[in-house]
Amino acid sequence: MRCCKSPKKVSISIKHEPVPMKDIQELFLSLSFLLWYSPEVKTSRQSLSNPIIFNKTYEDIVMEFIQNGLKMDSDDIFFYDQSKLPIDIISEYIDSYEGGNPKFKDICVNCQKIYIADTKNLSKPVKFLSHMRNILAHGNFNIVNGLIIGYDKNPRDNKINTIIKLYPTELYKSLNYIDPSNHFGITLEKVLQAGFEKLGYEVIAGDSNYRYDFILSKDSFYYFIDLKYVSKIANIKRMIRLEEARPSSTDKYKVIKLIELKGEDVFPNMAKSKMKIEEINNKIYIYPGILAELYKGVDIIEKYGLMKYGNTLR
Repeated sequence: MRCCKSPKKVSISIKHEPVPMKDIQELFLSLSFLLWYSPEVKTSRQSLSNPIIFNKTYEDIVMEFIQNGLKMDSDDIFFYDQSKLPIDIISEYIDSYEGGNPKFKDICVNCQKIYIADTKNLSKPVKFLSHMRNILAHGNFNIVNGLIIGYDKNPRDNKINTIIKLYPTELYKSLNYIDPSNHFGITLEKVLQAGFEKLGYEVIAGDSNYRYDFILSKDSFYYFIDLKYVSKIANIKRMIRLEEARPSSTDKYKVIKLIELKGEDVFPNMAKSKMKIEEINNKIYIYPGILAELYKGVDIIEKYGLMKYGNTLR
């Protein structure tokens, strides 16, 4: 079912007649974020640093955060690996298309939808941010019954590659998830926690008195997780050498150190030969690559025999 259970279709015009002043404040806030602060805007000096947004390994779980901010279900968001939207989507929304300016059919205003066609080797969150920015910046939208209804097109051939129906308030809320400085912003730590929770682990907040970020609890065992960001593989080796040079650990708890690369290349498909687990001073180091399995539903603690690093807290 493309639409909702109670469709309400109304006539749509992209031309702002009149200007939708009542809802314009939230649109300006969303547009300012998309133009200046969005992580993938390389031309802005104000662009926020949030490497998790670029990582294709975690794109689906990051999109879950965004769709929750939008108050949408996953079956209302569609990504197509092609340069233009499928003909059935176009025929559902577009009546005619002349000179690169579509004339919309009557459209349901009782539900939100996102349709994005894009062949670029980018993560789904980046594609969403990029096309949303184009829609607002180029004025290819209107607000009808409280919904932003708009489209984006390929500048080379004018083919429509995106159609959206979103509430302005929810759009602005969802963009706040992109800012890692917000207490509810998306971070690798939150993404990892969400992945473990799906596998039945309880997540317990970390303690600043100890060297770990959070605790996982399952089957009466507690796993102390310390998340490490590094910019390149060579830095992992340096970190390991420093750990090896330290005296034997006297830490009270066994700790699992999860290592991930940061930067736009944070999610390269790492060869299996580079997947590595190293045990030093009562700590276990999990190299980049293994974490990707977590989001395929693999319990990496069970698969790689890390149960021995569970603490009983007695």
